Amino acid sequence: MLTLTEKAAQMIRHLASRAELPAGAGLRIAQREDHPSLAMSLAVEPEPYDEVLVEHDSAVFLGPRAARRLATKTLDAKADAHGSAFFLRP
Repeated sequence: MLTLTEKAAQMIRHLASRAELPAGAGLRIAQREDHPSLAMSLAVEPEPYDEVLVEHDSAVFLGPRAARRLATKTLDAKADAHGSAFFLRP
């Protein structure tokens, strides 16, 4: 299953806090059936078939296709003067 770095978890918590989402909210990663790209969004709760990952006090909800695709990856994040971003590592 996907793993999270502390930096990624910290960014998820920060984004959820800024959006004033309730406890238990998290980042949802999904892949549409008609397109290979991944979509990320904040979510109050997982969708019915999502896999739920909780690490470092942050939640990630993975749609079924995204969960399979990201099974061996690590979600990381970085922030600098130009902004912030999530990225995947092998």
